[in-house]
Amino acid sequence: MKVCVNGVLRLCVLLSVFPAADLARADAEENGVPLSNWKERSIKEIRAELDRKYTAGDLKAKEIVVEENGDYQMPTFDLEAAVVVLDTSGSMRSPETSLLDQVVVDRLLVFLLSIKNLSHIVLLDTDGRLMVEWSGEKGSINRRKTERVILGIAKLVARYVLHSESSWDLGIKKAVEVAENLTGKLETEIFLFGDEYTSNFWTRLGALKKISELPPINVVQAHANLINAGKRPKFDSAANFERYGKYLAELTGGSYYQFVGPHYSKSWETVVLVKMARIHPSETWIFNEEPIRIKNWNDTLKKEFEENREFLIPPPEDSIRVFEGIELSVSSEELHDGSVSCFLQRDLLDGSESTDYRARLKRQHIDSWEIVEWELVLEHEL
Repeated sequence: MKVCVNGVLRLCVLLSVFPAADLARADAEENGVPLSNWKERSIKEIRAELDRKYTAGDLKAKEIVVEENGDYQMPTFDLEAAVVVLDTSGSMRSPETSLLDQVVVDRLLVFLLSIKNLSHIVLLDTDGRLMVEWSGEKGSINRRKTERVILGIAKLVARYVLHSESSWDLGIKKAVEVAENLTGKLETEIFLFGDEYTSNFWTRLGALKKISELPPINVVQAHANLINAGKRPKFDSAANFERYGKYLAELTGGSYYQFVGPHYSKSWETVVLVKMARIHPSETWIFNEEPIRIKNWNDTLKKEFEENREFLIPPPEDSIRVFEGIELSVSSEELHDGSVSCFLQRDLLDGSESTDYRARLKRQHIDSWEIVEWELVLEHEL
């Protein structure tokens, strides 16, 4: 189902069939720290269990794909009330205007629009200050009116000037109090939007353990300012948001959501691989990457060139074959202007030929890239 909203903020939201909040809670109960007894366990035990699951990669993010045309593949939530905690610190703001970045506002908007039966909204900043509160008629079938209200709320949020801390503790504490007053009257969940966490999760967890009924807390990576082109956090505070956001969602039966660009179709790595495949047609390259990434790139390249063959293969396990084939390696760095400089080295493993290229790419949209510079650095044949 596609929902189009027209106004100052014009946004198209693609609502796809996606595991709903109830399924997310069931998954968490089945795979996570048992929701029925984690409050009875010591902080040390909880920490050991969550650290183990995080290291093992068991705490997954739910990906929200931003399509090339700006549509969002969103989950839907069968809720009546949403309590939103929004980080309004500097990293969530536009450096040009000092207002909340339009990306943040848009992502908040699409989440609110994806709640089907919404009749009550409370927005707090991470310091616990009330930003906006709206209450409509429960069970109202006037969806268009609700969408107009949500658009109005987004406009108010866009102009919010107070900066809050990137520690979400006070905001979550206040959100839980608000949710307690709504629970029993309305189906309620908490949504935390941010990109950093600057407090100590374990010292704050004790306070949450004392609360008898915690609503699901969903954590949303609302901005990518602190994520580099290689999709790695630039600072410990950004890494902590992901780690402890996943912990918070796991313990409360919520989910951790992450916005991503079109899967592999327009990532900067894919763009340079397509370029290489045009320069060196019919070649298959040995590429030292995770098997799942090689598969995804192969699927994209097959579609791009309409060729049913493997463009990339993992390094051979047979040591006898290490001198056969063509190896491709790619290294990169993010430049101060947000563009990516990458170096590609193509080597025939028998030593007969080596070709090096250098490229610079600029971001077009979310994770969509284009090559703005490409040069042959070295070509060597024996």
